[in-house]
Amino acid sequence: LKDEDFGKFIKTFDEDYSGSEELGLADLFGNEGILTESNRAYLQEEYMVYLYDSIPDTAFTTEEEEISISGETFKTDRISMVLTEAEVKTLLLDLLEKAKKDPKFEQLMKESLNNLLQSANYTNETELPYEYDEVLKSLIDNVNSLQIPDGLTSTIWNASNIIVKRDLELSIGETAENIVTLRIDGTQLLDNETQVWDYNFTTVNLNGEDNSLFFKGDLSFDDGESSDQITLLDDYEKGLKYTGKDKLEGNERSFNHTIEFVSEFYNPSLSWNGDSLYAKDSMSVEHAFTLQIRESEFNLYVNEKGKIIKKVSLPGKKEPILNLGEMDQESLETLMDDLSSSIE
Repeated sequence: LKDEDFGKFIKTFDEDYSGSEELGLADLFGNEGILTESNRAYLQEEYMVYLYDSIPDTAFTTEEEEISISGETFKTDRISMVLTEAEVKTLLLDLLEKAKKDPKFEQLMKESLNNLLQSANYTNETELPYEYDEVLKSLIDNVNSLQIPDGLTSTIWNASNIIVKRDLELSIGETAENIVTLRIDGTQLLDNETQVWDYNFTTVNLNGEDNSLFFKGDLSFDDGESSDQITLLDDYEKGLKYTGKDKLEGNERSFNHTIEFVSEFYNPSLSWNGDSLYAKDSMSVEHAFTLQIRESEFNLYVNEKGKIIKKVSLPGKKEPILNLGEMDQESLETLMDDLSSSIE
């Protein structure tokens, strides 16, 4: 089945099919994704750096501060950035005006949209499904009407070129009556063997009602053994939990990974564990997948073997090859019947 015959092949079974005419093998094997490397570099250089350079120097203050995290004391540089409502709006408006006058940015948006649609097997679009200038004009108008009464405050604590603590707060709304405050605060420790973080994401409405997400992680690696714990939980300790353990001894590796969905009623979990062996030119892995839902347990066992070979033998010109994309419905049905009979 050739890539360009995919749509024709699917229509043989579903005449109402209106998706992509191509399978998209380039996306499956080696495509750079929604944003290409060059586009990512362009956005970083032309917009992220531009935004940073546009922040006035008067917004920053720096002072030395000694802080304690998880029982450890750190000498840090505390760097604070405070922007007023007017300054935040000016930064956003300048950025949008820059994008409005930038034809490359518009082309970048088109390419990214097409890559997204192709990856989802939708029909390839060549134009944006909206007027580019009108959208930017709308965004500019919305920025002008935003309410940011306390501006933006961001503070980081830097120890040996690592941000060990962060605090950010922004209150924003379309009107003064629907302002929501976003707070992000947390700590992070990182060395050659461990990485530990503890972040809180909190939103507060005008009535003082708050909702929080707690994102915590504890990763370690020592002498061939790793142990990972990551959680993303709300105020009621509902959410996601991940645990993972790996052990490497010579050519042998054992692993155990579990994701648990903690809810009010039941806690389904998915586990993946196994053992692997790697030799000079071969490998073998025994996988065990377990899905636990209430009292029910579903297991899937997969044995995997691989070997390095010097070459791959392709079918010769004289060997029979069936091109599925060139076959009509009757021929395909006959082929499926033959395959079913051979399996039976």
